[in-house]
Amino acid sequence: MRPDRQENFDGKPFYDWPEPDEDRDTLTVDRVGNNGDGGEHRFTVKRGDTVEVFFSKSKQEIGKVIGISHVNREVRVAFRERTEGTWFPIGSLYPALESASAEDFSTVPLSDVIDQVNQANTPQKKEFDEADRVPSSNQDSADVLVRDPHVENVESLTDNQRLYTLDDFQAFLQRIDSGEISASELQTDFSRLTSNRGELIHDLVAYKNAKELKVLAYRFGCFDAKRNTKQQNAESIIRSMMLSYTLKNSVTYQPFSGGTYEDTIIKVVESITDEQIQEQIKERQKKAAQQEKSLTNPETFQEFRQFVQSKGEGELSHQQLIKYDKLRAEQTRLQRANKKNSNR
Repeated sequence: MRPDRQENFDGKPFYDWPEPDEDRDTLTVDRVGNNGDGGEHRFTVKRGDTVEVFFSKSKQEIGKVIGISHVNREVRVAFRERTEGTWFPIGSLYPALESASAEDFSTVPLSDVIDQVNQANTPQKKEFDEADRVPSSNQDSADVLVRDPHVENVESLTDNQRLYTLDDFQAFLQRIDSGEISASELQTDFSRLTSNRGELIHDLVAYKNAKELKVLAYRFGCFDAKRNTKQQNAESIIRSMMLSYTLKNSVTYQPFSGGTYEDTIIKVVESITDEQIQEQIKERQKKAAQQEKSLTNPETFQEFRQFVQSKGEGELSHQQLIKYDKLRAEQTRLQRANKKNSNR
């Protein structure tokens, strides 16, 4: 195991870990719960890495990463006798030391690989056209069905057709934060989520153990996660994801209205306009600026409290500490005065 590819974030709980830093050549996986491979941690795999693939308890092989799929969370590994490589779930392998016994593979740029694939599969019949070529960028593939390298003779779907995943939800949050989403795009994305709700809940229950689901549900704001069942936590996670599309993370639900809580969320999302999105973006930017101010130059009592809660009182400078003590004394006097007035 390569120590530079593994991080446990100083033992912090999983829900306090930073978001993964991934790009087109990098994929990460979080190991949480009880496991025998070094406790909870995140490991990173990069294109060109030497990795150890686990086929079973008695069979492991060393290979080289030649492909990465963020959509399917899979890595393509080439071995000695199978130079074209095989796709594996990211969780079934580990980064290995470069000195591990493996074939001497040379790393080839992705653009060269695409050119080789197109050259090797140039259509010979007239009924094929440019749409059959492997796209060289995400922009080229926006409206084209592309060949799925994982399964022969199966075509992968465009974003609007494929199943919704947790990665899609993370991408949605990033688009909201950056303001790069319209009301129609938000509603289309939400429709994919609700259409796949049953499958998402099933997959969470099937592929996450109880502890992992409790942690994930708590991270999504479910404070009953510790005493919930796996099914309840999975439903809570998807419900929280749906609620995020309302922009304000809350709806007014009347139990005797004849509909479900989820029906209420759907109605709110369907009524969202571009103007509401822009207002929400401005509000988020305002809060972000306020938080940045509190963490860099606190001046009011509330700003100092936010600073201390985030960084600790020990991070305050000498002058800041003097000012904070003064503000705390003023706040205490104010509370005593208000209490005295209320008792009259």
